Amino acid sequence: MRAWLCGLGLTLCGTGMISGQTDQAATLTVHVTDPAGSPFQGAEVAAVATVTQVRDALQTDSAGAAQFRLSPGIYQVTVQARGFMTYEQTNIEVSNGGSQQLPLVLTVGATECEPCMTEAPPPIEMLQATALTGLIEPVPLKGKLALHSRRMPRTRN
Repeated sequence: MRAWLCGLGLTLCGTGMISGQTDQAATLTVHVTDPAGSPFQGAEVAAVATVTQVRDALQTDSAGAAQFRLSPGIYQVTVQARGFMTYEQTNIEVSNGGSQQLPLVLTVGATECEPCMTEAPPPIEMLQATALTGLIEPVPLKGKLALHSRRMPRTRN
């Protein structure tokens, strides 16, 4: 019986249950405001653990807050909201059982566009440009000049 209790004690010590070394979830509260200082509701806030790359995402509430319960570690926090620049902060250390506040102010600016031009448009081929010449011709209309489009004959392929 003593051997069993001793084994149980060693097992509990090894897992940290007796020694108090268990990891307790920590709280990270992100407070998001607009440039005028008003709480911003509906921003997407993501916390990514640097080591494991585990991602947790929330939306800010009416008070502009998003509260995470996280394992102790180092995190990267990203905040995105339509019409505002993406906010990113790295190396946020969350301690065992601690509580941390992260206030931030959004900056106005486009973060996405639909559609986005990432490169120059393709050049217009001269063949296409020359095919359009002569389609529109001036036509007199009661002493004023108007433009009239002329039908192109259909080509058969």
